[in-house]
Amino acid sequence: MFKKIIKKTRFGKKTVKAAPKATSHVAPKRPAPKVKPEKTLQRFDTMGFSPEIMQALNDLSFEIPTPIQAEAIPYILSGSNDLLGFAQTGTGKTAAFGLPIVQQVDPKRRRVQALILCPTRELCMQITRDIKHFAKHLPHTKAVAIYGGSSMYK
Repeated sequence: MFKKIIKKTRFGKKTVKAAPKATSHVAPKRPAPKVKPEKTLQRFDTMGFSPEIMQALNDLSFEIPTPIQAEAIPYILSGSNDLLGFAQTGTGKTAAFGLPIVQQVDPKRRRVQALILCPTRELCMQITRDIKHFAKHLPHTKAVAIYGGSSMYK
């Protein structure tokens, strides 16, 4: 089966060519993709958390940080830096910012030391619950959810 290819030349004449017969063509094999060498997996116990926070992490069965945690936690702990972290749902973003916050709270300073703003009441409750789990063994560190429609004195 030949197809005709009609092409106008620059002088207005038409030429007719027979298209080559379709043949089965096997694509050449592509080389295997290059695999990046795995980074050494960092563990929470090497990040410099206090023994109380490490106990809470053990209670929660946290051993190896997720990628967002592995990048954000050391950065936040290195100083008072601003950080925008983007990751999919369920990747541990709350622990990525919450653990360094709990680590940096000074229980001797009896005042608000951190404020986390949330777009919804449900997310506010979830983050507060997680922060309370992280600070479980720190008796003078508290987390409180304050949102519209409820008393902040409960």
